[in-house]
Amino acid sequence: MHLGGDWFDLIRLDGDRLAVVVGDVVGHQVEAAADMAQLRTIVNTLIRLGVPLGEVFPRQTDLIGAGFLGTCVAMVVDPAAGEAAVARVGHPHPVLARPGGAPTPIETATSLPLGMVRGPVAVTTVPFRPGDLLVAYTDGLVERRGRTYDAGLAELCGVVDAVRDAPVEAVADALLGRLAGAEDDQALVVLRHVDPAARSPTPFPPQ
Repeated sequence: MHLGGDWFDLIRLDGDRLAVVVGDVVGHQVEAAADMAQLRTIVNTLIRLGVPLGEVFPRQTDLIGAGFLGTCVAMVVDPAAGEAAVARVGHPHPVLARPGGAPTPIETATSLPLGMVRGPVAVTTVPFRPGDLLVAYTDGLVERRGRTYDAGLAELCGVVDAVRDAPVEAVADALLGRLAGAEDDQALVVLRHVDPAARSPTPFPPQ
């Protein structure tokens, strides 16, 4: 049935903020898809209820226990403040590309994966300003047999660097086109902070 455990969510919050969630449940087929649906719903609900980002994953463990294994990154992007808060549990590092600079992974504190998190998760806050590009993904996009994660991450950063000024849809297409080929599932979110002077009246225009 080609079912998998990768997912993403974009959640509008008050103050024109946006929560971005990308996750991956270990396994395939119906069992992984069922675990993913449950995890996605709980993480989405906790964020909507205003649970602090560092408390979302331990609260999720309290609610459904540890009968699964997976990874997740949750970010709250605040364009007015010009920053993004990142909480990562066992997940690949998001990549941030600034105008004129090389794309780099966002370094965060090491954490146990989903299903094993019991205490608060460290939250890393980074500047996110007009022109910046943020890429979150699951490991299926960068991991291959016979290649290290670091090599896959370097290739991803190289693709982002080559197409960074294109519309985000084109950036996503380039990443999926050039890094495709893995047997594992893949999920990807590409987000650009649009210059307020160029923005439409609607928060988070379709770029």
